[in-house]
Amino acid sequence: MQADRRETRLIPTSEMPFSRMTLWRLPQTDPSFPKPIKIGNRNYYRSDEYQQWIEEKSAERAA
Repeated sequence: MQADRRETRLIPTSEMPFSRMTLWRLPQTDPSFPKPIKIGNRNYYRSDEYQQWIEEKSAERAA
């Protein structure tokens, strides 16, 4: 059985659809939000983790 393969790339904070303040607040208010990966003094998010979080939120909304 082959695992679900998704494209994984690092998304810089500047490409996320949230403000920097929201990205700072989300992990504190929603523990399921993906944790950033720090490289130097910048934050990046894994695209597969972010997409999974979006799908989970969509499923919660549909329920």
